[in-house]
Amino acid sequence: MLNGFRGFGAHAKNNFIMTAFMNVEETLATPASFRLNAGSVVTLQELPGTGVWPADLSNDRLIQTNQGVNIGVQWSVAGPLVALLSGQLRWKINLYFEEMGVGEFDINTAGVRFVNYVPISGHAYNVVVNIPAGMVTEGLYDISVQLRLYDGNNRPLPVAGFGELGKFQFYNA
Repeated sequence: MLNGFRGFGAHAKNNFIMTAFMNVEETLATPASFRLNAGSVVTLQELPGTGVWPADLSNDRLIQTNQGVNIGVQWSVAGPLVALLSGQLRWKINLYFEEMGVGEFDINTAGVRFVNYVPISGHAYNVVVNIPAGMVTEGLYDISVQLRLYDGNNRPLPVAGFGELGKFQFYNA
């Protein structure tokens, strides 16, 4: 079981917006030899605003464009195969902000993180991706996170997961 997020800072107590369990699948070997923890979670934290109008941190899904957000991803893997895999593997996290109505919104490299694979069964990964204030333009977005495992040659392995945070409105104030 995974035990809460590290790295969200002092504002984390009052403004966790959403926790979503990840859907996961892995077919590296038998299920008992390599398990991606199905209890993996994705969270979004609204940060204080930088503009003239104060941010309302109590309204979970409405975020001013002058506020940053932290998106946390937490997962673990277990089983005897974990220790046998190369330390040159790495995890890739992709954030997707799908804009409702007018098209797609690309948050570029701000929404991508690479994390080195740790060949220890039960190791808990805990990554916080910061989307800075002003990066997300005004609009209604469906936010999701994708998790993949890659080999040392950047080829994807049959280990995948995703979590959906749902819809959020970013607005100018």
